[in-house]
Amino acid sequence: MNGSRVQGVRLFSTIALAGWALIACGVQPVEVGNAPASDDCLREVTLEELPAALQRCDASVQAFPSDPRPLSERSVLHSLGGDQAAACRDIERAALLLRQQGGKAVDGQLAIDIRIRLEGCQEKAPLGGS
Repeated sequence: MNGSRVQGVRLFSTIALAGWALIACGVQPVEVGNAPASDDCLREVTLEELPAALQRCDASVQAFPSDPRPLSERSVLHSLGGDQAAACRDIERAALLLRQQGGKAVDGQLAIDIRIRLEGCQEKAPLGGS
């Protein structure tokens, strides 16, 4: 056997062994085509399909718990659906994650979007004592 074929057999064996280990542990394999992406929330959204978009987005939020993008995008979906309280909760969590990350590894537009949405929520918040 030549060296590249031996490496191929080793790689295949390693992948097969890892697959069997996951099955033995009861871990379900993730299908690549169905795995949520961090930017899935606002893809092809229509008001008629808003509940399905929210479900897709919930999966993205769960799959990427430290990424502020899915929370920011779900905030938009909640706003479209008229649930401003949920929209503000999500954008506040997104802003917290952004602060915890120090703004690094986040594109500038996302940081601007989160700041603007957060300011909108803070403007709509009832004043204390009134």
